[in-house]
Amino acid sequence: MSLIFLLFSFISALPCVLSQVTVSLSVPELVKPSETLRLACKVSGALITDGSKIHAVDFIRQFSGSRFEFLAHINYQQGTALNSALKSRLTLSRDTAKNEAYLEFRGMTAEDTAMYYCAKDTLAGTAQ
Repeated sequence: MSLIFLLFSFISALPCVLSQVTVSLSVPELVKPSETLRLACKVSGALITDGSKIHAVDFIRQFSGSRFEFLAHINYQQGTALNSALKSRLTLSRDTAKNEAYLEFRGMTAEDTAMYYCAKDTLAGTAQ
């Protein structure tokens, strides 16, 4: 009897688990100086255009020593914001058919060595 109850509880919980909005980043392991870094952020669990579930996708980087830096932001209506100091080197776009956001970062240098991430904003101003 308890096994049936546990199984029912697990099946009942599935819609909550499956409806989570997640993002995953595809990034090359190494980019040489002067090359372009191409980041692809895949959104799962919601359409990238569904503002009720995902407000925006953000791209950030973390330097050694734990300092984070904002790079770019694209919201569900395709509004964008770019780091003003890096704006001339950044191109931000999205593909709604693939449910992905993209960031191209041109002219990489040794100073750009960092861990690169994408994050989702579920509401305006709440990166996760």
